[in-house]
Amino acid sequence: MNNIMRNLKGIYIHIPFCKYICTYCNFNKFYIQNQPVDEYIDCLVKEIDNIGNYDDIITIYIGGGTPSSLSFSQIIKLLEIIKKNINIDNIKEYTFEANPEDLTIEKIKILKKYGVNRVSIGVQTLNEDILKSIGRGHSKKDVDNAVKNLKKVGINNINIDLMFSLPNQTMLDLKKSIIEILSYDISHISCYSLILEQRTKLYNQVKKNKIILPDNEVELNMYKYVIKTLSENGFNQYEISNFSKKGFESIHNTNYWRNMEYYGVGAGAHGYINGVRYRNIASVKFYIDEINKKNNAIIEKNKLTLKEKVEEEFFLGLRLLKGVNLDNIDEKYHIDCRKIYNETIFKHLSNGNLVLKDSILKFEYKGLFNGNDVFSDFIIL
Repeated sequence: MNNIMRNLKGIYIHIPFCKYICTYCNFNKFYIQNQPVDEYIDCLVKEIDNIGNYDDIITIYIGGGTPSSLSFSQIIKLLEIIKKNINIDNIKEYTFEANPEDLTIEKIKILKKYGVNRVSIGVQTLNEDILKSIGRGHSKKDVDNAVKNLKKVGINNINIDLMFSLPNQTMLDLKKSIIEILSYDISHISCYSLILEQRTKLYNQVKKNKIILPDNEVELNMYKYVIKTLSENGFNQYEISNFSKKGFESIHNTNYWRNMEYYGVGAGAHGYINGVRYRNIASVKFYIDEINKKNNAIIEKNKLTLKEKVEEEFFLGLRLLKGVNLDNIDEKYHIDCRKIYNETIFKHLSNGNLVLKDSILKFEYKGLFNGNDVFSDFIIL
């Protein structure tokens, strides 16, 4: 059974186009205006065709950028490509990322027609002043309508992305957003702390003291509030930043954390196949050029060593609150991970970050707030 599970894969398809650029975002993205979007989609066709056999795919994730920024005809063209190459009947989860203002009844009907069964909405906050300050283009009313429209069409597996520790955000702002989100009666919430990335507009604003971020203590209290409130309202925290109703955990993302393999398609996309992590060229122009020349745009490959594979089992797997099974890791890689990581495991058992029971190593509540420190200790220098 384990061997069968390891052969199952996902596919991530990257749409790098956006109608606007958020101040905090460092993903591979470009303004959609004057971009060769149709030619880009044609190249996705070639890249997907070049991969060949998709019989082992069980999840599809169309992310970005902003996939919902595509026109009706472009969305249909993209979904037709996928339907042509992949047996949708075998797909357990088919996710499409969207901005709230794009989710009209008409667009949602297209998604539903082609088998999309999960939509992830980029909301971040429902405070409209903060939305403007971080460059978002939607309002609370757009979010209200998006959720209503999705349910009306029959897509009920809905995720909302939220962020905390945003510019000038207070605990009261966060509480109001959480309460409103809970009133939508959705199945999944992803809630991330803002990470200030270099080469973003927000980074420069903070550096020049034009924007003030909540301090570390406020950020910690916000995370504690998120965990407590969502847990009290029927959401299970199954990963450090992800909460779901029973049975609605993200299959595609969970498989990332379980270190399963996946195809990455599109400009800047990453993939992991046959023990090799690879990365496509990020530039849309160069991506198109490379695909037209040789049907792939891979710019970097890294065949993982045993050491790297084991490290990934820990720093990916520990993100899941059910933890990692040390016996399974030993069997999979023919090692003794208790011996290899003896000092690290003992350190974090002693300081209360981790707990070990019946070969399962996982986070204690305290450890959730020290995740980066724990992960870094499982990387052997």
